[in-house]
Amino acid sequence: MYVHTPRSYFYPDQLRKFLSRHASDVPIGQVTAADLGKPYLYSIVRPNRFRFVYELWSASYLPLNFYISMQHIYTGPSPGFYSRAKAELMRTGKHPMFSFVDGWAPLRRFGLDRDTRAPLQMPLSVHTVDRMAKSVWNKLPFHSVYSRPHAFSLIMTALEGRLTLEKLVERAKSGTLPKKWKPVTFAFRSVELATDRLLDRRTLLEPSSRAKSRFYQPENIRFCVPLYTKLSGTFASVSDNNVDFFEDLPAYFVAQEGAGWKLFLSDARKTEVETVAQGKGKPEDRQTKIIEAISNHLITALLNATEEQSLLLNLTREKFYKVTLVPLSAADCVQCYEDMLDCYLRQLQKVFDKPEKYTDKEGDEVKTELEVMVYRVMQEAFDEFFPTPDKGLQSNKQRRLPLNEGE
Repeated sequence: MYVHTPRSYFYPDQLRKFLSRHASDVPIGQVTAADLGKPYLYSIVRPNRFRFVYELWSASYLPLNFYISMQHIYTGPSPGFYSRAKAELMRTGKHPMFSFVDGWAPLRRFGLDRDTRAPLQMPLSVHTVDRMAKSVWNKLPFHSVYSRPHAFSLIMTALEGRLTLEKLVERAKSGTLPKKWKPVTFAFRSVELATDRLLDRRTLLEPSSRAKSRFYQPENIRFCVPLYTKLSGTFASVSDNNVDFFEDLPAYFVAQEGAGWKLFLSDARKTEVETVAQGKGKPEDRQTKIIEAISNHLITALLNATEEQSLLLNLTREKFYKVTLVPLSAADCVQCYEDMLDCYLRQLQKVFDKPEKYTDKEGDEVKTELEVMVYRVMQEAFDEFFPTPDKGLQSNKQRRLPLNEGE
């Protein structure tokens, strides 16, 4: 018995929704980032945690591995060492003045470990980060050895996150964005049954190693006959608003079994294959007979002569699409990173508007007051280093309270 090799696939929910809505459009054609709807967003800000991910897609069919997170706490004695120590941490992944505190990584929700791919990083100006570090350090309302590193690292993570996003927008506008930072969108083309080719076939095809890899034990596979105009790649199927993604389209395969041959229909989305016919002799010597068996099976199933459910008949009720990656245009690339920056700033604005909502719920009044002060220091730092008003982060002067009573 031949069984299929299980495969793992990672596709955004936006693709499923798009295909469900537009399955009747044949062919679908190329789509833009806006067509797919809003990207996946995850953001959390707490006194001891900072995470932000805005999911764009890369040429590897996986999300662009970029996120902003407070993964390390700075434990250095003064802010003067911070910028160069952080630059080395970004290059090497470790530094004695930083303690690792958070191993969160967005790709884990796809079943991938954080160590499989290093996150993308954009080098920042050491001098700019140094000025920020010294300013923030002196404004913090802490004298405790424990509290200051966490508060300082939280604020610097937020500031460096904005610096990174602004640099990405600038480089996208200037056309100097590195290839690994360029997001992609998806294009769809309908895939049709190769009926004429099937009925006019005179010889069987020898499958490639890629085509045979769909099977757990492919050693005895000798020939194949594609059902569709494509055989392997990245595909989507739509039926009754069900959307499925896979990499091998259904096809006929012929295997050598002892002194005979076996013809079966393979749909890699199912565990087992469907036997169509079998006989004696080597497959290469029985090609005419095997092709006749394929034609009979195809015609019988399409005419539903037996009035029985079959794999092939079920396939005719599905629509298949070839999914390809398309690099975003220069303008769309700029728009993607501008949207990401705007989203980042809007998430922080929520914190600045109501800082008490983002404190430790189990903390006492004194701890809560200190945490609110930290968020106000963060807002002070944003106003100092990013003074130009923008739509994403507007200082709410009426709601904002002074850092000190005498201010």
